[in-house]
Amino acid sequence: MAGAENLAPRTPVESSRLKRKPDSYRLACQVLVNGEVTIKTKPA
Repeated sequence: MAGAENLAPRTPVESSRLKRKPDSYRLACQVLVNGEVTIKTKPA
């Protein structure tokens, strides 16, 4: 994902919900975006 440096760190809610997912997975309803980011929906 391009622009990952523009995302705030994972929240405790994200960490709990995504504990079995790669670190690059984020919850759109929780992440704070501080700049340009390219996202991929429905990754394989």
